[in-house]
Amino acid sequence: MPKTDWSMIGQVAGGEEAQAAVLEQLVRRYWGAVYAYIRASGHDVHTSADLTQGFIAEVVLSRGLFESADQLRGRFRSLLMSALQNYLRQEYRRTSAQKRQPVSGPPMSLDTAQIDEQMESAKHSPESAFTAQWTLALVNRVVDRLRRECRVEGLETHWDVFEHRVIRPMLEGVEVLPYPALVERFNLDYTAQAATMMVSIKRRFARELMNEIANTVPKNIPPEDELTALLHDLERA
Repeated sequence: MPKTDWSMIGQVAGGEEAQAAVLEQLVRRYWGAVYAYIRASGHDVHTSADLTQGFIAEVVLSRGLFESADQLRGRFRSLLMSALQNYLRQEYRRTSAQKRQPVSGPPMSLDTAQIDEQMESAKHSPESAFTAQWTLALVNRVVDRLRRECRVEGLETHWDVFEHRVIRPMLEGVEVLPYPALVERFNLDYTAQAATMMVSIKRRFARELMNEIANTVPKNIPPEDELTALLHDLERA
């Protein structure tokens, strides 16, 4: 069972032995959404990376954003976006002649090329860019976890069929592979067999996705509502 965002935040606030590792995991989960928001705000690649590093160092780490987070305040993504908006407003108010100070602590390695490529293919507002990267990171966590589980359970072909029917079209924009082509590629007996494999993993993926979404919202917000909100935001992107 993967740890929820809020249970991980609790570890950070509680000063447990694995505090540093948990904090790094949380940062790596969400830096892409932070970077996408800043890029869509009109900053170039270099400045966006610099501001992302600054937000992580100055707000997330130095000011203890995760440690001060309160689950009763609502969705974690809303908390993060609000903190980012405040940080950017503060940065804007700084004297333009003042050179930005280096961020405190070792900088993260930010691989921004993929995010920049995705943003070039669609016009995003800062909010929709944040939501798109937040959702993509969430979906990729579920994909990676379910792929590993299928390999361990001997369901490699089940996963491959599902990946070609759902995952690759959804994440890479490729065409859905027809069932007859899947039968031939994976040496199956008939199309109904491929369809059954796909449906079984699709149902499992849906459950895992709902569980992952539930990890990012407080208990008083149904995960179905969060999923609907995310999909609605993406439709407007």
